[in-house]
Order: sequence, then structure tokens, then C-alpha cells
Amino acid sequence: CPNDNAKVGEGLCGCGTLDVDTDGDGTPDCNDECPDDPLKTTEGLRGCGNSDVDTDLDGVPDLYDGCPADPLKTAEGACGCDVADTDSDGDGTADCNDECSDDPLKTAQGVCGCGITDTDTDGDGAADCNDECPNDPAKTAEGACGCDAAETDSDGDGTPDCLDGDYQPVALIDGGTTSDDSSNAFAADSVANTEGGEDSKSSTSVSLAPIVGAVCGLVVIVVAAGVTVEVRRRRRLATPKQGGGASVTDLEVGSGG
Repeated sequence: CPNDNAKVGEGLCGCGTLDVDTDGDGTPDCNDECPDDPLKTTEGLRGCGNSDVDTDLDGVPDLYDGCPADPLKTAEGACGCDVADTDSDGDGTADCNDECSDDPLKTAQGVCGCGITDTDTDGDGAADCNDECPNDPAKTAEGACGCDAAETDSDGDGTPDCLDGDYQPVALIDGGTTSDDSSNAFAADSVANTEGGEDSKSSTSVSLAPIVGAVCGLVVIVVAAGVTVEVRRRRRLATPKQGGGASVTDLEVGSGG
């Protein structure tokens, strides 16, 4: 190097350039893209001063890898590192955030669970899956009367109107009627005793007028409106077979019309 006062030989860098190795990495500055970075001799992807280490070997240096330890992801995404952002049912919600990952119509189980819509057809606040009467906004269970029929009990007798029909109660009372309406009452005479007992003369009146409430000591017969009822009552002495000494009352009821 006749024109270089600092060198007598070309060395690694040639005449006119010192063979200085600033970072001491064994590569002279003239051949070192990162002369101040002892860990790098080229800028690489991250530049001088930054390591190009790729921990998960996914081809993206850790500096640019949002999930440096997850070879399948370079960003956290919806589910975070180490969890795939798979959307099995294609509803736009990743499985990690979708309670119904196989149901494209739901992302949460809701009232009815996955695979069943939470539809409330009659708008009564109960989903059809839990509503025995999905088309009846007044009922969520069939009850005694079934859907679309109210469980009203107008007369308060414990039987809903749908099962109560047109029945009216009447009563038998010895020696009298159940109401002042004598036009609805009739008398029944005693009949002959064919079993060897002694007949007793008695008269029983029956009123077809409704009786409201319970009456102690009465025998109550329920008949349908429009049915003719014939009542015959007889009183006889008990036979030995029945335990003599006690009286037995037979009540016969026949209907016609």
C-alpha cells in the first residue's frame, strides 16, 4: 500500500481502509454490517442491535411474532396464543368463544341449549322448548283442560269448568225438600220388601234445585240436566246374615228420558 501510510499490506479491508473490528466479533468493520453489534454481522430482519431469533421456527423472528412460542400463530387473534381461531360452524365466532361451536344459529346455549332455537312463538316469555302450549300465550302447561282452554273454576268446586259440564247437585232429605221450590220436588213411596224384612212407611223428597256448599248428613246425588230421576227408598230390619238388630236402608235410583 505505497500510498497508505497506515498499512504496508492490503490485509482484510485493502489499502486505504483499516482492518478495525469495533465490536470484537472477529469480523472487521469493513465486512460487518453491524460493526457495533457483536451478535450480528448482517442487519437481518430486525436490524442491527436486535436478535433475529425465531424460537418457534415458524419463519418469523420473535421480534415480529405475536406468539413467539406458537409455531401455528404469529398473532394472538381471537383465542390467544396456543389456541387455534377455528370457527367450526362458520358463524363468525371462533370456537373458543362459541358455546355452540357446531350450531351456526347460536353462540350461547340460551334457554333451550345448542341445536334448538330459543323461539317463543306465543310471546308469553317461555321458550317453545319449555312451553307445553307454544301457541297459547295464556298457558305454559296443558293442565287439566289442555292448551287453548283456561283452567277456570267458576263455581269453586275444585273442578275446572272444562271438566265440570252442566252437572248440578241435588240432595235427599227425609221428610222435606232442599229448597222452597216445591215445583222441582217429588215424593217417593216405599216399595214392598222382597227380602223378608219389615217395610216402614217413609217419604223422601228430592229437589232438582242446585245446592251451594256442603250440607252435613245429606246423601247427595249428581244428575245431568234434563234427566228424569226416580228415587225409591225403603227401610227394613236387618236379616240375621247382616247382624240382627240394626236397620238397613236401601236406596234405589233409576233414570229415564
